[in-house]
Amino acid sequence: MVNGINTAQLTSALVPSNGSRYLENLSEISDSCDPHNKNFGKYTDKQIADATNKLNAREYAAFGHLAGDATPQGVAKLAEAYVNYMNQMSPEEQNGARYKGTKEGALALLAGAKAMIADEKANPGKKSEKAKTLIEMMLDEMLKNLKKNGIHVGATTNAITSTDQVTLSAEALKLSTQA
Repeated sequence: MVNGINTAQLTSALVPSNGSRYLENLSEISDSCDPHNKNFGKYTDKQIADATNKLNAREYAAFGHLAGDATPQGVAKLAEAYVNYMNQMSPEEQNGARYKGTKEGALALLAGAKAMIADEKANPGKKSEKAKTLIEMMLDEMLKNLKKNGIHVGATTNAITSTDQVTLSAEALKLSTQA
């Protein structure tokens, strides 16, 4: 069950219905709760909630169930499934607020994962890195950017010198004297 929807029923939701070559545009309804959306006010809260639940369940059935394997093979499977999912959508839905630009990112991720797989095959003796979780990868990228900007996490800080100035609000001063 995903969002109250039986996942066994979802496989049929991934096949375009009514003779259309595209999946039903659920994000048009789901995104209509945004006041800046052209469809704002067109759908009831129940229609929006139902569409959002169906959309989340459909995404899980299409590619979300593949998340969690951070090996190059796992990332390639996830990215490939995402691109296939996107290819089943209308151009309007692909360019909507929910998905715009994500297919290109998934294609780049797929290319990178396939390059890593090819490198592993070409160099079987080379010790591969332990697979990282998405959080670990994000933290590594954040640390790289912080270092690039001169911020060293975990480094000791210099003591305040007489040339440094710190301004405290009246409330902060009051709290510091109470401690």
